[in-house]
Amino acid sequence: MPNTALLNATLDHICTHPDDWDQWVYRDGTAGCFAFHAALLAGAEIKDPEDSGSTTLRCNEAARALGFSEGERITIEGFAQRALELDGNGVLFDPHHTLEDLERMVAELSQ
Repeated sequence: MPNTALLNATLDHICTHPDDWDQWVYRDGTAGCFAFHAALLAGAEIKDPEDSGSTTLRCNEAARALGFSEGERITIEGFAQRALELDGNGVLFDPHHTLEDLERMVAELSQ
């Protein structure tokens, strides 16, 4: 069962901060795709925040709670999939999705 609270919080965040949403990239500075915002809302920390395109995350408390371990390479996509409980289905992360697509998918997953 997907984490509907995080799905909806992520969508709300994107709708509230549209300038920080770019579905075409995992991360570009403070902008990024659905996975990027879901990961940050779930407690992810960028490993090298000075590198505006870095997509590797730290193994912090939030990552360990999701089953990641020290030394493991943690990506935005992997963290978000676990946090959203999508069972390996990263369909929300497809770069071709519009905001309307994401709204529809989140609504379907939240039923």
